[in-house]
Amino acid sequence: MFIQQLLTSYEDCPNLLITEQHFSESVYLIRGYCNEKPAWYYILVPVSKVADLNAYQMNSKLDIKVFGSVIKYLNNRFEIKTMSGIGLYPPKIFQTWIAEHYSFAALDQNIGLIHENDDIRLCTMQRAVPEQLLGVRFCYFIQQQFHYVKLNENLPSSLAHRAGLKSYDRIIFFNGVNIENQNFEQFLHRFKIARHLPVQMLVCSPATYAHYKALGKVFHCELPTVQLLKPVYATSTSNSNTDRPEIVFNSRCFYAVKWKNSDIVSAIPQSAVLKSPEYTRIDDVCMIETNGWYREGQILLKGSRSDCKKLCTQQGLSGIDDIFSALSNFIIRKVRDTFNSTRNTSPDFVEDKSLFSSNKLTTDTMPNKITLQRPNDHIKMIQNTNALQYIQHGKCTTLEELPNELLVYVFAFVDIHNLFNGFWGLNSRLNNIIQSYPNLSLTFNKKIDPLLMKLYAPCINRLVVQASTAFELSQFNNLHTLILCDRNCDHLAQIQPKIIPNLTHLSFLLGPEFVAPSQLISDVFSNKFPSLRHVNLGCIDESTCDLWTTSPSLQFVSILSCKSNFVPIILTSCPNLQHLQIHIIHNNNNMVASSSSLRNHPLRRFTIWSDYFELVLNDIDNLLVYTPNIEYFYLQAVYPMSFIDLANRLANRLNYLSQFDCYIKEMLTRDNRNSNCMNVHRIHHCFNRIKCIEENDEFRIFST
Repeated sequence: MFIQQLLTSYEDCPNLLITEQHFSESVYLIRGYCNEKPAWYYILVPVSKVADLNAYQMNSKLDIKVFGSVIKYLNNRFEIKTMSGIGLYPPKIFQTWIAEHYSFAALDQNIGLIHENDDIRLCTMQRAVPEQLLGVRFCYFIQQQFHYVKLNENLPSSLAHRAGLKSYDRIIFFNGVNIENQNFEQFLHRFKIARHLPVQMLVCSPATYAHYKALGKVFHCELPTVQLLKPVYATSTSNSNTDRPEIVFNSRCFYAVKWKNSDIVSAIPQSAVLKSPEYTRIDDVCMIETNGWYREGQILLKGSRSDCKKLCTQQGLSGIDDIFSALSNFIIRKVRDTFNSTRNTSPDFVEDKSLFSSNKLTTDTMPNKITLQRPNDHIKMIQNTNALQYIQHGKCTTLEELPNELLVYVFAFVDIHNLFNGFWGLNSRLNNIIQSYPNLSLTFNKKIDPLLMKLYAPCINRLVVQASTAFELSQFNNLHTLILCDRNCDHLAQIQPKIIPNLTHLSFLLGPEFVAPSQLISDVFSNKFPSLRHVNLGCIDESTCDLWTTSPSLQFVSILSCKSNFVPIILTSCPNLQHLQIHIIHNNNNMVASSSSLRNHPLRRFTIWSDYFELVLNDIDNLLVYTPNIEYFYLQAVYPMSFIDLANRLANRLNYLSQFDCYIKEMLTRDNRNSNCMNVHRIHHCFNRIKCIEENDEFRIFST
């Protein structure tokens, strides 16, 4: 297998994700020896094979294809590479890229995905104090963008366990807000600012979630199958709640409570408040029980019944039942069945003291030394004789007898073209199941039959074109992402707003010499594709810029061949641009005059690289004058001046800089150098990772 060399330049960096992750797979870093040399691989392993992988003995041969697939990516040279290399550990840029694009498996071998009945639960927890932990980790599956939970199985009496949460439950609503479209950082922020409130989550099992998404059904709290579980509350500040004291209520103590989403204030006995009396304070928001109903309320006063009734807007307690009946959409009904807190344990669970985990990956799962078996070597198959005998002597189930949900799950592991080639036309039931697939991805190559492709084209959301065979783009009426890896004039001519109006991502992986059609460039930068957010272009035809207007939807622009004076034109046309990557081929001192608004462009990430052309301090500063809000900056260039002068200018110019990466060749002889890495590190904390990786009498190379 090809072994990737260490990264040395921008062109070798991962650019585009090729291998997509299913939520039943985890990323593993496999380290061992290949041809007597230390080597590493990043592979995706299904949860069903994790135990077998961990059981491998030291010094034994390992065929990684038996356990999973090696991750592939597209680099900035437009080459497909495997995520592998020589050495003990992957380069840091690989580790970072993997962490940004891959996650833990969002289920384990104990979780079934066959949908029989809806498993949707509304779970409510009341802390004793805001800083109390729930006994749960919040996780995020990056590629399919859903939130889920993992419970600490060592704390069976935790709030999460007692509330009815289960490991790998998908989170739909948090405190009444649908968080499906929120990223992990947004969800964490929502959780942290609401620690003083009761925690209420609408969750469902992985099987239910997959079933609803496959059928395009929408989750909401009023579904008839939602189980409204009884709220639970902490009786001590312990995070385990294993030493629960007896609760002593004062029958003479009352609270004046203002109900959520209402101006009504009622007098409530202390025993109705689902929070231990010693931890209940004025202004606390708590869950309150009355006649089997539960609702949030804010404590306004603690005292005798007569004192609390003075603040009431209802006379006495007799009106409480009417209040709850009128506002039933804000409350939870008490269920009769006792919730079974027994859980399937996850053998690889690790308690997370920081509470949150988005994509921490399992690494170093193998012994210190193994021998990696080549893919073309003989693959030894190990059969489970007991299972084999069961299949031989047991009753066989035909494909026709499987439920739709199981077929949908099985079909998810089959390439879309093979799926249609093998199952389309067998019967109307299979046709309906296949055509119900939403948001599929297709790599169009020479093996794809364009005639058969017409059947499933409406289901394709992401299209990667790797062949020059002619086909009609208009048949992909659900297309959002288009990636061209083969130069075909017919394909290019079809990239028009009227043909693919919903396009959000457009990439040309055709080399730095490729020049996109001038009309297409004008459409991109003139909002003719109103949903377009991400473009990866070749060399821009500068003659079209006079026709540009603005494209407020664009958030990412990458240009592989560009003059430096063209940057302000791009920024003017993209007022909401967040990330700009440019490859400068030569300089032009006639910079375009900028308006005052352009000098405060909201750009957050800026990547500049030039392979052979020298960039001086003024060249770089002229580009940064428009973008003072940059937080992440990558610079790769041949620099004929002192690097420390550049570092000082960057620190003074970019007040919001939080991360700086570089690969800079300082063209100064040894006698003309006036600084070292320690001097650079003192300028700004972002420069602490900079190292001098090569030095001679003619030049030095600084890199992160």
